[in-house]
Amino acid sequence: MARALTHRSPFIRVLSAIAIGSVFFAGAWNSLLGFGVISIASAYSVGPISLGYFAPWTWLVRFGLALGTNSFVLVIPGARAMPLDPAVLLTHAGVREMLAYFIVAAVLANATLWRQRRLTDRRLVRVRHLRDLRFTLPEVALLASGFVILAWSAALEAGQIARLQSL
Repeated sequence: MARALTHRSPFIRVLSAIAIGSVFFAGAWNSLLGFGVISIASAYSVGPISLGYFAPWTWLVRFGLALGTNSFVLVIPGARAMPLDPAVLLTHAGVREMLAYFIVAAVLANATLWRQRRLTDRRLVRVRHLRDLRFTLPEVALLASGFVILAWSAALEAGQIARLQSL
């Protein structure tokens, strides 16, 4: 990478910088916010429950509240979809995105670094250090599937937005 970014040819440097930037962009767009929040929250638990679960639970509650107010109904010229229509929910990118977030939260649930016994406790107890975390092959496979599902949902959502804008 360093060789490509410092290559003699400015065209190679430009293409390398664009390629690397594109990878960073795709990583940030697909996963940085959601997976980052879940990863940080998973470092803490209250009793046996990882705080990593709370991010997707909160997002689902907010989504449910938004649907309940009918403020975020899909409106397409000439057609209107009901908010809880199973056909819409199953084809909506958000369902796949939430699935990816729950996969990551479940895998990282046992990756707690700090724990408090009860919600009212003010004292955190270190459970382990970051360097002590080890993931099994099935956990790594599930994390990878979460990234793939999230990338898929982001691509699907981008396609849906492009189709809506072309109407």
